[in-house]
Amino acid sequence: MTTVFCHQCKEKVSIDNVRYAPNGKDLVCLSCMSRAPKEKQAAVIHRTRFQCTSCNYKFSLRKDSRIHRKCPYCSSSKIALRDDVTSSSVLDDVAANPEFVLSR
Repeated sequence: MTTVFCHQCKEKVSIDNVRYAPNGKDLVCLSCMSRAPKEKQAAVIHRTRFQCTSCNYKFSLRKDSRIHRKCPYCSSSKIALRDDVTSSSVLDDVAANPEFVLSR
């Protein structure tokens, strides 16, 4: 029976009772593996989704961003929340401004 050292508790354990650690390099005994803390989850970054009403470019910005809100593609300041852009809102924009042209 082959024995190895557990990377966490430094005890000699049977090779049958070890597994690779989440990092893929270290051998950890089953008892340490069961009480090991779970990996930390990355912090969630909240973003707001926008759509340019001039060129239809879709983009997002962090909610705490301090940059001026304008389209990064055409530099237009006519942007709307992406969830707020509907077919009726686009038709209303076209009716209000006949020169308004949607292009792809």
